[in-house]
Amino acid sequence: TDRWHLSKEDQLPASDAPNLLFLHGTASSSEGSFGGLWEHENRLRQLLALYASRIFAFEHRTLTDSPVANALALVKCLPVGARLHLVSHSRGGLVGELLARANRAGRDPFPESEIARFLEMAQKTGREGFEADADLLRELNRELLHRRIRVERFVRVACPARGTTL
Repeated sequence: TDRWHLSKEDQLPASDAPNLLFLHGTASSSEGSFGGLWEHENRLRQLLALYASRIFAFEHRTLTDSPVANALALVKCLPVGARLHLVSHSRGGLVGELLARANRAGRDPFPESEIARFLEMAQKTGREGFEADADLLRELNRELLHRRIRVERFVRVACPARGTTL
């Protein structure tokens, strides 16, 4: 479109072509992190030429949900075989990194040995609530394997603002 506008999608449509997906930062929004791109006509035309109607933004809670919970919620909205080109800022990069583990060749994204290490470190540091995230990692592992998600490109924008260009 010629202006920033979001509409809710419960499920991304299946496509053989890659989807561009924006992942915003802490205590922000997709518009706050990336809306400035729509002020650059040349860049916008390039994005539309590459992705057409396959440009999406993931609105997620950053202060009350963990990045693992965010990644799982996102994956559940993706069709089987989704091809992703990610653009992230700040904490959105954590969500992107969790998704990118789907690309691990010959290994589960989150093997049980790594989840056990995650829990061990949480116990050593005295942190609570990590058991729930371990369960979410197990579920994320199953969903990434089932959906065969592919992260083909991953760009982290250091400081998006009005005037951001990619």
